[in-house]
Amino acid sequence: VLMPYLVLARAAPGEWRGRIRPRDRAAWWRSYRRFVRHHARLAAEERAELFAIGSELTSMSGPGEAGRWRSLAAEVRGIYDGPIAWVANHDALDRRAPFEAVDVIGVSAYFPLAEEPGASEGAMRRRASAHVRRLRALRAEVGKPLVLFELGYPSRRGGAVRPWDDASPAPADPETQRRAWAAMRGALEGEGALGPRGWLDGLFAWTWFGPGGVHDRHYTVRGKPAEAELRALLRAASR
Repeated sequence: VLMPYLVLARAAPGEWRGRIRPRDRAAWWRSYRRFVRHHARLAAEERAELFAIGSELTSMSGPGEAGRWRSLAAEVRGIYDGPIAWVANHDALDRRAPFEAVDVIGVSAYFPLAEEPGASEGAMRRRASAHVRRLRALRAEVGKPLVLFELGYPSRRGGAVRPWDDASPAPADPETQRRAWAAMRGALEGEGALGPRGWLDGLFAWTWFGPGGVHDRHYTVRGKPAEAELRALLRAASR
């Protein structure tokens, strides 16, 4: 799978690609189309099995942009003959204009599993189940395959409260990461998402790279208690 996405070269606190407001939207779209076409050619050359034409661009995915996404999808299909996806942020599942243009629904699934640090695994599981039910409803309403393009939790205190926050200075807390992964694994299994008869069509863990080990505060599960939870999830998905 190839998923190109934007990173802001300069950003004030709280600014990120989901909140961009181009002064000249037409110029932005011309530039973005060139960016996506370039990566579509790479996807075609390398025979990628799936190509995403956008990720987490919430402010550029409202109803007024539907025609732009349809036009972009048509251009990509002239370059790359595999299925294409759009990846919505977890808090923007109602902004579905790009979904109309693609073959696969993608979600960047950093759903919060707790309101404050120290939540139990059971409490996280209940919140995770509610999020998973929303995903199942989304798939049924749109009527297209659904893939979780990013699912992960940093191994730091509060990592289940704001899973998307990759800059928190909070101390390492691998047990919080393990509980979060266990809660999401239990929710996916409990809601029938996994396995050959499951309704979830794919899942990518964010992430494997990074130092690893119990003193590492980042997303990788390598060498941490959460690694066993991810392995169990993948086994459940493949049964």
